[in-house]
Amino acid sequence: MPRPQGEGAAPPRTSFGHGRIKGAGSEKAKERPTATVEQVDALADGIGPRWRLVVY
Repeated sequence: MPRPQGEGAAPPRTSFGHGRIKGAGSEKAKERPTATVEQVDALADGIGPRWRLVVY
């Protein structure tokens, strides 16, 4: 939704603090394991034909 402009309008919002977010430029998440083809096939088989394409 656009912010109102003109006389009496609130100033535009800025970022937190001094305009910077600590740690925003670095990635600290650990790698997650990836399912094998066999595991995905087993999941698709177990979920049933109606929802099978959701797995793939």
